[in-house]
Amino acid sequence: MEPASLKTPLDEDASLAAMMHSRAPEISDDGFSARVLAALPPPRTAPARWPWVAYLGGGIAGAVFVAVRAALTRDAASQLANALGLILVTLADPWFELGLAIAALSLLIAFAFNRPSWRPW
Repeated sequence: MEPASLKTPLDEDASLAAMMHSRAPEISDDGFSARVLAALPPPRTAPARWPWVAYLGGGIAGAVFVAVRAALTRDAASQLANALGLILVTLADPWFELGLAIAALSLLIAFAFNRPSWRPW
C-alpha cells in the first residue's frame, strides 16, 4: 500500500485533466523542430544481410543433418541412389515442371512489382 503523501490532490488532478482535454491551440515553435531535424545527420542505412545469413545457415544445417544421417546409416550409398532416382523421376514429370515454371513466374512477377530491400541485384 502506498503512503497518502504520494497521491496528488483531487483538485490538481481535475485541473490537469481539464487542461489535457481543452481545445487550446498548440504552441508555435517558429520552425524550431524543422531546424533541429535539418541539423541532424542523415540516418545511416545498412544493407540487410540477415536474410542471407539465415539462408546460408539453413543450407549448412541441412547439409550437416544429411551428412550425419548418412554416416549413421549402414547402407547410405544405396539409399542415396534411391533418393536421387526418385528425385529425377519427379523432375521428369511434365506436370511438376509446369508447376515449377508457374511458381517461378509468380515469384518473378512478385519481385518485379514489390522491390524488397534485401534483394541482391
